[in-house]
Amino acid sequence: MNQYVRYGLAGSAVGMRASAGPFLAAWSSDGKPSLRPGLAFLGELVADKMPFVGSRVRPGPLLARVTAGAFAATKLSDGEERSIALPAAIAIVSAIGVAILANRLRTAIADRTGVPDVILGLVEDGICLATIAAVANG
Repeated sequence: MNQYVRYGLAGSAVGMRASAGPFLAAWSSDGKPSLRPGLAFLGELVADKMPFVGSRVRPGPLLARVTAGAFAATKLSDGEERSIALPAAIAIVSAIGVAILANRLRTAIADRTGVPDVILGLVEDGICLATIAAVANG
């Protein structure tokens, strides 16, 4: 898989779940899922379904996604780029775009179909996990 595609997909995963960034960075650096980042990721998967959790597109959560996306992409680049700016920028743009798109899409599907938000969150979790696996193995 092309490195630039990997940076974009890493940002996409982070746009869905902020903790995907550290989880992906740890996984790709040692070739297997790591426990601590994995537990944080699992915690976010659970927390996402709670009614008291706010929107991912508020400034705080969006900043977390920007930071996590940049971190993951720079770890993925592993010195292959002359600068970390390009991998970070690709992941940041992707993370912001997917955060906004996934938020709007999930809301629109729930409103139009009546599918419970929890179910849509689980579908999103599956997409995020598949994206992480593709990038980590890519």
